[in-house]
Amino acid sequence: MISRRAFLTVASTTLVTAPLVTEAQRPGQPFRIGFIGVGDGVPTPWQDAFDVALREAGFSRDSVAVEYRWLGSRLQPSPEVARELIHRGVDVIVGFGTPATLSAAQVTKVIPIVMLGVRDPVEQGIVASLGRPGGNVTGIASTVTRPGETHSKGMSLFKEAVPAASRVAHLTNSTFPGTQANVDALVRIAPTLHMDVHPFDIRTAEEVGPVFARITRERMDAVSIDAALWAYRARIIPELARVRLPSYAGISSFADAGALMAFGPDWADLFKHAGSYVGRILGGAKPADLPVEQPTKLVLVLNLKTAKGLGLTIPQSLLLRADQVIARPD
Repeated sequence: MISRRAFLTVASTTLVTAPLVTEAQRPGQPFRIGFIGVGDGVPTPWQDAFDVALREAGFSRDSVAVEYRWLGSRLQPSPEVARELIHRGVDVIVGFGTPATLSAAQVTKVIPIVMLGVRDPVEQGIVASLGRPGGNVTGIASTVTRPGETHSKGMSLFKEAVPAASRVAHLTNSTFPGTQANVDALVRIAPTLHMDVHPFDIRTAEEVGPVFARITRERMDAVSIDAALWAYRARIIPELARVRLPSYAGISSFADAGALMAFGPDWADLFKHAGSYVGRILGGAKPADLPVEQPTKLVLVLNLKTAKGLGLTIPQSLLLRADQVIARPD
């Protein structure tokens, strides 16, 4: 596996530009990949998929070096992170999530950027179009069809798992690009599911506790979690356990950590595609010529340990459709 470098304290530096990687690899020097991600680290299976794609593209452990930077709980662009990587001479930058991608796109129009899991990149002005991105950014979007459609479909599945759910608290972040689409989609579908959806805005990690206190006071009986709050999962999961409410999230790692259900893109697959894009760019391809891809696979994850703790029985019809079942009881 490509070696991982320890997290380094981020410091603002002078912006340095570099030519697009179209020439042969420098003799004796590995290509340098800068990886910016939301949260404090990526689950190993996701990163493994990225590493495998690089090897499949012909890059050995010795021919590439990856430097990782994490935005922690920041859900807004942090250009200083990208500047620090550029100062270190990276050949390409990978942006995991919208804030990470914007961090790089705001400071360089020259160094190739591979976005990974960005919502509506055309609407945000990151690329000109999916088919012809133009400029120095390409990669993998996180939306499959219309904005918000995946999350509303997941809510329909959640209703099958928890038929009694009626007052649903939807955790969102109004400062994160694209989250309003999920709110709008849930509000539209709620009447057909006999639900009332109540948005709760969490703009910083410190707001998680107070928001859950409100959820309790307002007698919500279920929780929906926008994938944008992935960086706050370490605070959200204990609160879910404390209030003992069934929950649905738009990203699988929430179910891995203890949420009842998750439905969304297969992130291991997205990471593998991102690694493939990086390999093609290091091989000489220009980002402007590589169409932006959209997820082709959605996964349903059910946590039966959580279901058992909540006294819930998941219908067999839903279990048969699950791509992953966690802690299946004996």
